[in-house]
Order: sequence, then structure tokens, then C-alpha cells
Amino acid sequence: MSHYETLGVPRSASAAEIKAAYRRASSAAHPDREGGSDAAMQAVNRAYEVLGNPERRAHYDATGDDGEGISIEGEAQAMLCRLFSESLSVDGSSLDFVLRALFALEFETEQSKTESSLRVAKLRRRRGTVLRRTGENMFHAQVDRELTDLDKRLKACDQLLQVAEHARLLLKDYETVVDAAPSLFLRTESLAYFGSPTP
Repeated sequence: MSHYETLGVPRSASAAEIKAAYRRASSAAHPDREGGSDAAMQAVNRAYEVLGNPERRAHYDATGDDGEGISIEGEAQAMLCRLFSESLSVDGSSLDFVLRALFALEFETEQSKTESSLRVAKLRRRRGTVLRRTGENMFHAQVDRELTDLDKRLKACDQLLQVAEHARLLLKDYETVVDAAPSLFLRTESLAYFGSPTP
């Protein structure tokens, strides 16, 4: 069963659809619910870990491999391959393109991490503002779910930053070679060698 089937979404599902499907599936798979189990909950969590992360989802879509056991080095290599591929469609230095893309990715990830951290602090403060006299506090349960999602997002940000940093380290082994225009001397010599008139 694919991760898409586990969450009950098509391959074309948006990030918001995947998140909503994860919430429904995790509620249904929860071990405390009828029909739920630890194994089902683990499968739902694993599916969301892969499909909720754009880099891992792209890797999963391309290879069918969900990244279980992929090292930081492997993820960095995959990231560089994708960026090198993208660099082929733009003018200019491929290495400059990849380096700019990595810095942009790191900047955006740091921003997302900061926003998520601020949201965590706000939710923790607000959690205690609503009490229920008896029974389960649904407000607390919702805050806890959001805190869990944010914790996963923060961990994903940390991992992405590690991968991007490692990709930059791998990039140091590359250098740009400036293509020199073929010299007229070499061209005339090679034409003369084959018996053609020189210009």
C-alpha cells in the first residue's frame, strides 16, 4: 500500500489536502479508537512524514522510496542532483544557480522555523486559558495536536537545514570552468590538416 493510499488521497493532492487527510486518518487509526491500532497509527504517521515534507515527497514520487534509512549525505546528493537539473534550464553558471538556490532554501527554512517556534510559544501560553470542569478538554486536545504538528515541522526544518548545509559542503568539490571560444588558429590548423582551404 502506498503512502497516498494510507492517507486516502490521490497523488495530485495538495499539501493542505494531505494535512487534512492525515488528521482524519490519524483519528481513525488511533489505538484508542475502535478499529485503530499501533501499527495503523505508525503507518499513518510514516505516510505523513514523507508526504508532508516537499523534498521527501518529491523523492518518493520519483523513486517510490520513502526515504527510510536515507542518510544526510544521500539526501544532500539528491538535492544537488535536483538543483543541477534545474540549473540546466537557466543561463549563467550552474554552480552560482545552485549556491543561490541553497541559500534561498536555507533562508526560507529558517523563516519557517522561526514562525513555527513563535506559534509553539503562543499555543503553549493559550493552552491553559480554557478549562473544562469535567471530561476531556477538546481545546487542550486541539492545541496538543497542533503542537505535535509544529514539532514535526520544526524537526523537518532542522533536517532540511542539515541537508542543505551538507549539500553546500559537497558543492565545494565542484568548480566552474569557463568555456573559451575556440580560437581561429586552432580552427584554421584543423581545417588545413584535413585539406580544406584556410579562411
